[in-house]
Formats: sequence, C-alpha cells, structure tokens
Amino acid sequence: MRWIGFLILGVAACGCAEESAEQDPTPQVTAWEDGPWETMQTRTGSTRVRWRAAEGTLPFNEYFDLLIELERTEDNAPISGAQVFVRCEMPAHKHGMNVEPRSKELGDGRYRVEGMLLHMTGDWVLGVDLVVDDLAESASFPFHLDL
Repeated sequence: MRWIGFLILGVAACGCAEESAEQDPTPQVTAWEDGPWETMQTRTGSTRVRWRAAEGTLPFNEYFDLLIELERTEDNAPISGAQVFVRCEMPAHKHGMNVEPRSKELGDGRYRVEGMLLHMTGDWVLGVDLVVDDLAESASFPFHLDL
C-alpha cells in the first residue's frame, strides 16, 4: 500500500508538467553490448530512463523481470537511491497488469523490477515512475506484444 502513495504522488506531480515540444514521444531502441534497450527522457527531461526485459524478450503470460537504468541527462551520471515503480497498462482495454511488480536497486543507477506479467497480447504502455531526492518523475513507453 505504501508504494501506491508514491505512485499517486509521482503521477500527480508529473502529470502537471508540460512535455517538451522538442522531445520525440516515440521510444528509440539503442543497441548496447547486452542487448537492445528502450530509451526515453522523463517528462521534465532531467532523467534518462532505459529498460529491457532481463532475458532479452517480453514473454506472453509468463513472469519476467525488467532491467532499468537511470541517469541524469545533463551529465550522464547514474542515479542511485531512487524509488522506482513500474506499471503496464492496456489503454484500449482500460486495465493494467494483474500483478504488482517490485523493484530493487542493483547499484550504479541500475534497478531490477521483478514479477512482471503481460497476460494479453496487444498494445501496452509501460510506465516508469520514480522519486529521486523528493522529486517525482515519469516516463511512458508504448509497445505492442504479439505471440
């Protein structure tokens, strides 16, 4: 129940910020040594969020974990000590996942989100909400899940 308060705080605080007209809302795939990552800045543009499935692909109706990396956009410094909350929603169906994933910090701006489950195919939006130094941020990543 505690994380829900932070999630509401994060969504409320970030929902008021206007998105930059120069920011491309479409996530880009970046090839790193250990696989492709989805990358986007938070709504305020101060934080870069990267994520990928820990095993490389998003499975259908099977539990999986996500890897998330956070860094400041101004100097590319990793962000440690953040509270990270992840949600997935299907806008067309007006519902989200049937589970509540939990995140844990791995160090050096890296986080692991455990207990993700995408129980339907179709269009999803992955929301990453974070609280760093009492400031709430969020980023949204649309994606399509096929069998």
